[in-house]
Amino acid sequence: MGSTTLNFPNLSIGAEPDQGYYIVNEPRVRGKTVDLKTDPPPDLILEVDITHTDINKNALYAEMGVPEFWRYNGQILTIYALQSGTYQEVETSPTLSQCP
Repeated sequence: MGSTTLNFPNLSIGAEPDQGYYIVNEPRVRGKTVDLKTDPPPDLILEVDITHTDINKNALYAEMGVPEFWRYNGQILTIYALQSGTYQEVETSPTLSQCP
């Protein structure tokens, strides 16, 4: 879905990730304009985080239910997987490991 503004119901703040991807849920949103009131969140969000932001994006994307969040700080790529409502750092992508 590229870079787009994600506005989720019941959250007072939206997010504009650098990239968002539907992988597992791609068939559910193919060919339509995604409506996050009824459609699932992206399977994977990528943020290039070179400058500091006041928004706690880990908490924000976890609240949105995004299963996987990648953060690149200009030197290190960190992969987080949503587990029990919070992100845990993992070595490999659980989303991409589901792909044939």
